[in-house]
Amino acid sequence: MRIIDKYKKLQDDRFVVAMISESVYGTMVLEDQKVPMAKVKEIVQKTHKRKKRARLELA
Repeated sequence: MRIIDKYKKLQDDRFVVAMISESVYGTMVLEDQKVPMAKVKEIVQKTHKRKKRARLELA
């Protein structure tokens, strides 16, 4: 069983983007790097869309 099948929330793009954004932002704050949360979300969304498109092309 794949992890995406076991945890249905992982199929929701908004949930995945929010989860990754919070993790990246939290790590950057701990490292004293000041990057706005909006910028982190924007980068994560772009990356997520590209990876999703690449996965669809391989299928």
